[in-house]
Amino acid sequence: MGSKLLIISARDEDLPYSEDLTISAISKVTPGSAEKPEYRVKREWNSSDPFHLLFEFQSERSIEVDADTVELIGWSVLDLQH
Repeated sequence: MGSKLLIISARDEDLPYSEDLTISAISKVTPGSAEKPEYRVKREWNSSDPFHLLFEFQSERSIEVDADTVELIGWSVLDLQH
């Protein structure tokens, strides 16, 4: 079925771009919107519960994914210079 949802939030422009490289949290969250992601985290999950993966970075950027499979591939700006 592939990707169903991909949401990328804005970053805190006051922080250096190096903070985009550091993940501060990876969470399993309930689908739907809430002002703060911590309100979407459950203590216990059943295997049939729908969920999204939420990746949060030190820069305050977040990436929320709903997909059958996900592959994150790291790269650096230095990689683009070669």
